[in-house]
Amino acid sequence: MPHEDERSGGGGEGPSLRDLIRDQQPAILSAWEQAVRALPAAAKLERPALVDQMPAILDRVGEMADAFARGLTAVVPENLAEAHALERLDDGFDPAQVIGELAILRDCILEIWERGALPARGLRAAIRAVDAAMTATVERFSRARERTLVALERIATEAFESEGLDELLNRVLKIFVETAPVVDTATILIRDGDELRVRASLGESDTRASYTAVYGVPLIADGEAIGVAHMGSRRASEFSADDKRLFAVMAARVSAAIARQTHKEAAERSAAELAVIAREQRFLARAVVALSNPNVQMALAALADHVVPELADWCLVDILRDDKLDRVAVVHADREKAELARAWSLRFPPESRRPTTIQHVLRTGMPVLIREVTELRLSQSHDLPEYAAIVRELGARSCIVAPLSARGKTHGTLTLVRAREEYGERELAIAVELGRRAGVIIDNTRLHDDAQDAIFSRDQMLWIMSHELRSPLASIELGATLMRAFASEEPRLYKHLDAVLRSAAQMERLLGDLLDTMSLQTGRFSVQKKREALSGIIDEAIAAHEESALRRSIRIDADSELPGIFMLCDRTRMLQALGNLIGNAIKFCKAGDVVFIKGRRVGDQIRLLVEDTGPGIGERDLPYVFDPYWSSRRNAAKGTGLGLYICRGIVEAHGGTISVESKPGEGTTFTLALPVDE
Repeated sequence: MPHEDERSGGGGEGPSLRDLIRDQQPAILSAWEQAVRALPAAAKLERPALVDQMPAILDRVGEMADAFARGLTAVVPENLAEAHALERLDDGFDPAQVIGELAILRDCILEIWERGALPARGLRAAIRAVDAAMTATVERFSRARERTLVALERIATEAFESEGLDELLNRVLKIFVETAPVVDTATILIRDGDELRVRASLGESDTRASYTAVYGVPLIADGEAIGVAHMGSRRASEFSADDKRLFAVMAARVSAAIARQTHKEAAERSAAELAVIAREQRFLARAVVALSNPNVQMALAALADHVVPELADWCLVDILRDDKLDRVAVVHADREKAELARAWSLRFPPESRRPTTIQHVLRTGMPVLIREVTELRLSQSHDLPEYAAIVRELGARSCIVAPLSARGKTHGTLTLVRAREEYGERELAIAVELGRRAGVIIDNTRLHDDAQDAIFSRDQMLWIMSHELRSPLASIELGATLMRAFASEEPRLYKHLDAVLRSAAQMERLLGDLLDTMSLQTGRFSVQKKREALSGIIDEAIAAHEESALRRSIRIDADSELPGIFMLCDRTRMLQALGNLIGNAIKFCKAGDVVFIKGRRVGDQIRLLVEDTGPGIGERDLPYVFDPYWSSRRNAAKGTGLGLYICRGIVEAHGGTISVESKPGEGTTFTLALPVDE
């Protein structure tokens, strides 16, 4: 029920409304807290954060109510309203919830009045004071919220549109200054290791002027400090709570944008670095192609053409030949200057009494990077001033001299020159790799040439020896044959002469093998083909080895299905090939073993097989049985290792192939596949 005092108009003196509201404050706040918990944003707040400025607001409501009751103008507590509005904005309240909590406060004051705890004379004044506080708080809340949303939206837009971190930071600073007009200067410092470095700055740059207010906000991303945003003012004594809160909110959004942009730029740098590495690898791969020419001088000239103009404006390649430096390539990207470069190179050859960078690289094997070719360096390069004048005309801003090295030896140098840009460590590394690859080519070529010279010398010696030994060998054989004819009645002499003839025949075969081997290796081996019956060749080859097989108690079995089968062949060479295979089988078999000679026609091919039941060939030895001068360790003393090599050469000269299959302890099978002559 309304009080009698209200019905009568509320006269009389008594305690002030402020004092009465203050007396009832615990009851009002308790009822308000219980009711306001229903608001979504208030449900999870701790009590201190929820109650916040409410005691002070109630106190100011009492003051305003007293003023209104006396017909005076009440002073709205704007600072208090602003502080409360900013707190509620940070707590996640929306405008409706801010209005709701103050409306609940008004309802709690009405409830206290209805219980008679407050006099009726000040009710309207109290309600009017609450409404005034509500209006001030909501107005500031909405203004601060709008200001924050606009700033955050602008930051999001700039983060999306900025192409780099520096551009983003400068745009963000502009937002800081425009959003808070009292800001005269703004700076963002980004962490670089253990230091903070200025990355962007906006506003007055006179560091001698004094600031009346400064404020710094940490930039934190993923829980780690990445920098600081610093604001300064020469007009305000301090930044307002709204400004500080806004700076903090903006800094949080900016931190996230900086982190994203930093990660993006790092990814772009990684992608760019990978692209550069891929481009360098393609460049080096093309260099290998350029160096593939078997002629070293042409290969090095191709390398010079490859590096100009992608890596150099002009290029020199020098190699050592018999301790003398020889320039093998001079290439310039400008066709008009190419002839001048060649003329300069002829006039000033690389050999000189004065120590040069090229000679230093040759001596030490270490590359040299000259980032800037100075006038002093040019003038000291040669006694004649024309040298430096021509180099200047060719263009020389920066230079690299890399060694052409392999196996610890420096075979020459690669000189790269740029006319306008400076070389760096990356280009130096590429030049060194080019030099290494070119050095390997030169080294391999020289090793190959040395090996070929050694092989040629060996073959020449063997060729001469083989031919020179045949004449005296023939004389020995003839003499021994004549003496044996008259020594039939002298058994001991006959036996010795027979041994001489066998040794002469063995030496004749050895010399023949050596000559055949050299003919095969030099491409001079030839066969004289004519139509021959295969069965006759097989029978003759078996007959030639029957006696030696009989002496060793080894049986030779023939199983041929080739009567009437012909082929174009060199009969002597085919007998030699087949004889080598049969002789090898007999040599490595033991008493009681069997050697099988088989012949079959398969389609348009003849298959000749020489099988034995001997010890076989080890799996590791099989790939090498047709190599010249090769014998397994177990059989190294049983021959020169040329028989199977010559056998393969004879078969291939007839357009056929030879293969081998073997298992240790089970025997060996050689298969000759030869074309049929229809």
